[in-house]
Amino acid sequence: LLEGQRRRSSKPTGIFKVYFIGKLLWAKGFDILLELEEYFRQQTGSYFDIDVFGTGPDEVEIKRAFEDSAKRENRMLDNLSIRSRRPPLPVRFMGMKDHSFLAGD
Repeated sequence: LLEGQRRRSSKPTGIFKVYFIGKLLWAKGFDILLELEEYFRQQTGSYFDIDVFGTGPDEVEIKRAFEDSAKRENRMLDNLSIRSRRPPLPVRFMGMKDHSFLAGD
């Protein structure tokens, strides 16, 4: 219980970077990753970096969702005449890579 309270009250430090290696399918949890980005931003004020390695049948839709996430919110803010704009998500789609080349990154 005390450990949970300590973790909840502590502020994260350093740069957070996440990576995904695999087939690009919604079923792999990209929708949850988008939600986590927003939750992380609400808690820390910034997004964590994501490198995505792989290709797949949902690749175009997933890329669009990450790109449109900030655009959609910024359009809503424009309609409300609010000046604060959300920066784009720091995600890089790296394409297909052999796993052996990723060791040590």
